[in-house]
Amino acid sequence: FDEVRLAGIRVNAVVDAAGRNNLAALGESAAAEPAAEPTPAADEATALPPVTITRLDLDDVRASFRDLAGAEPFEFELGPLTLHLTDLSTHRDSESPYSISATAPSGEELEWTGSLTIAPLRSSGTIALDNLSLTRLWRYVRGKLPIGLEVADADVAASYELAMEGDDFRFTLADGSVRVRDIDLRERGRDDSILALGSLDVDGIGLDLAAAKVTVDRVGLAGGGLTVVL
Repeated sequence: FDEVRLAGIRVNAVVDAAGRNNLAALGESAAAEPAAEPTPAADEATALPPVTITRLDLDDVRASFRDLAGAEPFEFELGPLTLHLTDLSTHRDSESPYSISATAPSGEELEWTGSLTIAPLRSSGTIALDNLSLTRLWRYVRGKLPIGLEVADADVAASYELAMEGDDFRFTLADGSVRVRDIDLRERGRDDSILALGSLDVDGIGLDLAAAKVTVDRVGLAGGGLTVVL
């Protein structure tokens, strides 16, 4: 195919008051079917056919998530999202450059660029998430914690490599950074801050999942103070 373009895709994920996920329910009927015994002929039939798409564009993709199972309903929206892939192919070791960008109504911005290989599955690139509202995410888990996060925004970036073939799975992060601004932690029900920071910077973050290893080059703190209540 020379060009494939899809636009206006909508994904709505909902967890109802009983904790049931509407997307997970789509696969329940298929999972209930007894699996057939694999045969050599079936394995060959399920191999990916040789397909090449010179350009793949996804435009105006929007996704929403609602959780109604908690003490307070939580909702998050992402979009519009655009994805551009060139030379996408199922041929072995064929590498496809890609770029993904997305915004959220609350101001978050995603930029993701790299390359993708389908057979075997490999991907490497860089990802950056700016203006992430930690306060919104904190609201999602705050019912389980005795403290609250009043104000905090974060920028996150890293380079990554992922490879999966058979039982072999490898994932690494390098040159990661996290920058958090205006941190204000408060005990629930109190107006005074437990911890206030102007900024928290973490640089040189590395992760090797196979080796169970995490490295950090630098942690920097600026502004704010700590209050101890006895």
